[in-house]
Amino acid sequence: MKRKKLLFIINPRAGTQSVRSALFDIAKIFCDHGYETTNYFTKSAGDATRVAAQYGLDYDLIVACGGDGTMNEVVSGILSLPEPRDFGYIPAGSTNDYAITLGFPTCVRRAAKIAVTNKAVPVDIGKFTAEGGIDRKFAYIASFGAFTKLSYNTPQHMKNQLGHTAYLIEGVLALKEVRPHRLRYTCDGKTEEGYFVFGAVMNTISLAGFYSFPSKDISLDDGLFDVILVRAPSNIFGYGGTLLDLARRKYNDNNIVFLHGKDIKFEFTEPTPFTLDGEYGGAVMAAKMENLPRMLNIIKPANTTVENRIIGTKRIVKKKTKK
Repeated sequence: MKRKKLLFIINPRAGTQSVRSALFDIAKIFCDHGYETTNYFTKSAGDATRVAAQYGLDYDLIVACGGDGTMNEVVSGILSLPEPRDFGYIPAGSTNDYAITLGFPTCVRRAAKIAVTNKAVPVDIGKFTAEGGIDRKFAYIASFGAFTKLSYNTPQHMKNQLGHTAYLIEGVLALKEVRPHRLRYTCDGKTEEGYFVFGAVMNTISLAGFYSFPSKDISLDDGLFDVILVRAPSNIFGYGGTLLDLARRKYNDNNIVFLHGKDIKFEFTEPTPFTLDGEYGGAVMAAKMENLPRMLNIIKPANTTVENRIIGTKRIVKKKTKK
């Protein structure tokens, strides 16, 4: 019987010593489930995309081990292949927003077993295009404004040593840089202009561990993005109150805008930095986010509470009642 082939792409800079010490056990799990495994340790930014795109067709399954940035790179490589390949994910980053949304365990050995025993499910992927030839994919979020630079600005050694605390430290330091952006947005034909301190086009219930969105309103396979925009408050006290409402999961704040749509366009009056799955996406004057429905086949935990709420379920929409 011919053994299946697995390409295991690992970011050696992500994760703690305990994660690295589990690599032998992970390799054994792959072998015990009938896979002939090729290990590849990434060397630089973009390397994971190159390897997945160049060699992906030679393998039955591609598994990534690292944080959200590594996951994004491997997914981008897989999506460039002329034939689909199933994607397995072993979260080993500091925050792992997408893994939280999908219900992945924190134990890397359990995640490895999921990759070779569970079935793949199709999920939506985002396409981000902007001037200058920028054309990239994102798995779960494209964002601008307050705190969006935390993931790529926080030093890797701080992430490894302090985990989520590293983001909290960087978040406090970033407060002085928060400022409003003049924005004109269009969401499936609806247009509005104003000043906003934060915006995100996403398929996630978690963002850098700071914001936790209502999971009943999030679906990963419905062909729609979930969009959140935070208007610039009239004063610093209003700004603090809005952030507090987000932290407390109170979404009736007048400064918080929730939208759902397939095609989103942001137009700014000055170059504005974006992050894509926690990695720098460039500073742009305008950007378009297009939903690519059920484009990626990802192997994920089965029968989890999170799964039941966000995969294959109808979006819950609250109807306004007349007073």
